[in-house]
Amino acid sequence: MRGMARATATEDLLVWQMVEDNFEELVALIAGLPRTLTHNDFYWANLVVTRDRTAAMMVDYDLLGQGYAYVDVRNFCSSLELEAAAAFRNSYGATSEAEKLVDRVAAPLVTLHEACARSTFPAWAKGSRRILTTELKQRVEDLLVSTRKSLEGNSIRA
Repeated sequence: MRGMARATATEDLLVWQMVEDNFEELVALIAGLPRTLTHNDFYWANLVVTRDRTAAMMVDYDLLGQGYAYVDVRNFCSSLELEAAAAFRNSYGATSEAEKLVDRVAAPLVTLHEACARSTFPAWAKGSRRILTTELKQRVEDLLVSTRKSLEGNSIRA
């Protein structure tokens, strides 16, 4: 965490200490989500559609692995217009509210981790840096509160 804080020039943000203090709990939340086969780079550019639009196939499987389903849903919908994203989500089916809450914290941190490992900070990570400086602390708080409520019997609804 400290390396990412230095690389993003955000050492003074309280969110870093919050993530560090709750790191084991955050990792357990991610590990506790249902696992499935995930593409992990699921964007429209990795989708080949037949001319008659009756069939489609994914390509670019270099990041294929196990994860929680919402990762692919979020990735794919982020590159679509609102109407198309809504249609995709309706066709895909329900995703867990727990996955969405965890992803709101995990996704920007994973993106920043990948970005900070590069010699030049990539443009595709700028949105995550903005989230880091404006929203991430609240997202971590929201996730921890929801989790602790579920432990008290008020579960996060899927």
